Amino acid sequence: MATRGAYGSPAMPPRETVAERLVFRWSFAAVYAAAIGSVAWLWWTAGGGAVAELGKLALASLLVVGHFIIFAPNAHGPWTLALMVWLIDVMIAFLLASFLSTLERAPVLGGWLRRARGRAIEVLSEYPRLERMAFFGVAIFVLLPIASTGAVTGSFAARILGLSRLAGVLAIALGAAGTIVIFALVATFLGERGEDILASPIVATLSLLGAALLGWIAFQKAKALLRKS
Repeated sequence: MATRGAYGSPAMPPRETVAERLVFRWSFAAVYAAAIGSVAWLWWTAGGGAVAELGKLALASLLVVGHFIIFAPNAHGPWTLALMVWLIDVMIAFLLASFLSTLERAPVLGGWLRRARGRAIEVLSEYPRLERMAFFGVAIFVLLPIASTGAVTGSFAARILGLSRLAGVLAIALGAAGTIVIFALVATFLGERGEDILASPIVATLSLLGAALLGWIAFQKAKALLRKS
């Protein structure tokens, strides 16, 4: 049974069984092996230039634009970028699930992580339904664009809500996958219809306004539901 920590303290994850610990460790190794294998395969099939380009996009995703990197013009296509971003999120989730307490005490990174924990606490306090849903609450926390949510703050949310390390990573992976698939579908649509949209400024403006309006309405309804006690 998960034990929930107080919002003001860095909650400890529940005690793991031997089986849970083994599954977590093997899953950790498999994800990182998959990432390394993907880079090696890209190098073998497309050369060092392709690896360097994807590396720059990955760095931009980590440090600047996040999931929006999926919309960046590139030779790999939106779905390749989507897979890359998802792998980065899952790798971050595994890393933080393993070493969060240690990393919080690091000189520079620790301060940033403590601020991320503070943001997670604020969001969970504002949306009480997320706490009651636990696993799916963390997935929704990562899925919805609420107050800088993502793999980092999602890791703190999972810890605060008392999820096990493996359950927390799975919830983050699920939420990140939802966001990334939506972005990749939109990027694919824009790519396929790009010439038609660009050929008509009116169509482009109306399409963007319509998409923004629908997204805003859906987001506001979701926030209202999550705020209800």
